[in-house]
Amino acid sequence: LVDVDGALFSPDFRGPERLGQLLTQVSGRAGREQKPGHVLLQTHFPDHPLLQTLLREGYGKFARGLLEQRRSSGMPPFGHLLLLRAEAAQAEPAQRFLERLRDQLQHQVRGGSEDGRRGAFSCIGPLPSPLSRRKDRFRCQLLVLAGTRPAAQRCARQLLELVQAQPPGRGLRWSLDVDPQDMM
Repeated sequence: LVDVDGALFSPDFRGPERLGQLLTQVSGRAGREQKPGHVLLQTHFPDHPLLQTLLREGYGKFARGLLEQRRSSGMPPFGHLLLLRAEAAQAEPAQRFLERLRDQLQHQVRGGSEDGRRGAFSCIGPLPSPLSRRKDRFRCQLLVLAGTRPAAQRCARQLLELVQAQPPGRGLRWSLDVDPQDMM
């Protein structure tokens, strides 16, 4: 497996999980019947705790460790994720667009009944997207973590209302992904 580090340090929280699945699949196919097989990993971090758990203690313990990390951070499947992306010819308009939406969303909810309840949400970003520049356009993203499905739905509705109330930015494109399968 080439560039295991790309999965271990992926900006997508599912990267290590995908690495575990791939390693399990590849090692299951390495060597058939009477022929022994070997799996080689290319990494700069052979002592990485996740990798060592996977190699020494198996996929089950590895997966339980990942689930515990997700539980403590409120990531899926223990929470819900919204990914708001913006892209523009320059980085600043996309960044400012997401900053305004984040600030407005937090202001709206601060005055509401969400604070302190299980359904509350938190924002991460805006940050450059993992692929921050694509086809001469700069891309940024805002992550919204919600504790419950109803809270995620409320945040999605509020974000859509806030976007529609914004003056249209020239050349600015945006998208909202609820429970994204991919962070790219």
